Amino acid sequence: MQDKVFGSLNYYDGCWEREYDFKFLGMEQTVKLMVYVDEAEPIEQIQYDSFEKFQSSLEYISQLIEKDLFDYYCNERRELGYEAVPSRQYPEISDFSELLQMIKLIGIVVPCSQVCEALEGRVIGLLFDCSWDKEFGLGIQLVNEKIEEIGYQDAAL
Repeated sequence: MQDKVFGSLNYYDGCWEREYDFKFLGMEQTVKLMVYVDEAEPIEQIQYDSFEKFQSSLEYISQLIEKDLFDYYCNERRELGYEAVPSRQYPEISDFSELLQMIKLIGIVVPCSQVCEALEGRVIGLLFDCSWDKEFGLGIQLVNEKIEEIGYQDAAL
């Protein structure tokens, strides 16, 4: 399907998807863009609004993520007891640039309109692979261009 906002999409496993190239967190990225909607249903206006606002707010969102994700990692490391006992899985880091070496953005999720309605806003999920949790990864849920939740990848779904 050719979409006016999302471009050329293919339907697979419950969502429209395509490869998406953009600059984020200071790096050129190629990720999977996933728009969740039933194949027979149209993409809803709230999904367009969510994605367009995400795109126009990338610099602001990047700044939020730098601070909040660094804090999240440091808190996780502390809660797991790795401040006292060194760990290769959760190494000590001093700034976001070191954390950036440990994560890779792999997907952008535009959830179904029911999720947007339930969260009362524009919703985008960001999926990352991360070196400290290869099984569950890292997810960030944005609501109205603010970080709502950071956690495992399912937080973004």
